[in-house]
Amino acid sequence: MATANLTKRTVDALPYTPDCDYFVWDVRLKGFGVRVTERTDSEGKVYRRKMFVLGYRPQGGRQFRRITLGAYGPLTTEQAREQALRQLSDATKGVDPLAARRAARGGLTVCEMGASYLAEVGRRRKPATAAEYNRLWKKHVLSALGSKPVAGISTADIRRLHRSLHETPYLANRLVAMLGAFFSYAIVCWTCVDAARHLLVICGHEGACRRRTVDHIFC
Repeated sequence: MATANLTKRTVDALPYTPDCDYFVWDVRLKGFGVRVTERTDSEGKVYRRKMFVLGYRPQGGRQFRRITLGAYGPLTTEQAREQALRQLSDATKGVDPLAARRAARGGLTVCEMGASYLAEVGRRRKPATAAEYNRLWKKHVLSALGSKPVAGISTADIRRLHRSLHETPYLANRLVAMLGAFFSYAIVCWTCVDAARHLLVICGHEGACRRRTVDHIFC
């Protein structure tokens, strides 16, 4: 694994290699690096670029993830380093930078974000509580909302799910309370904040709008 003290001078000096990408990782900030690429299209035109990246593992997770910070040139080395530092800080608070970016674009589904949320539940709640949340999620939430983008969930969707369990009111209310906690988590992860706040009112979690970290949600 190639490493260097990433500065303007060292990034400028990194050579391009035809049709072979490589990474150079910073020795000062773990996970911060630059990807050097050179491509030649069918017409012989050469495309070269250097992209700043951040490699990390989500809090409590094992899978290595990599997120692109931006292209060298429009973004200076120090600006990219500061951005990487902010992303790493968010990761230590339980926010997955890659998931947050996808969610902000409206592409993260309830199923996808639910996996991250349930992982937090498993880490922070008692085993029996975590098992019950997983059971409710798999039996009721995934079938009704799993394929929908988090940003596309409406109050009508929540009310419809609640009414579908009218014969078991305790279960219906418990499920909505769990969804309230899920949308609190969505706000912390920057997922369609305005819509999530509106849904929290329906779920009875208005106070969660003021929460700022994952720790506050599970305290």
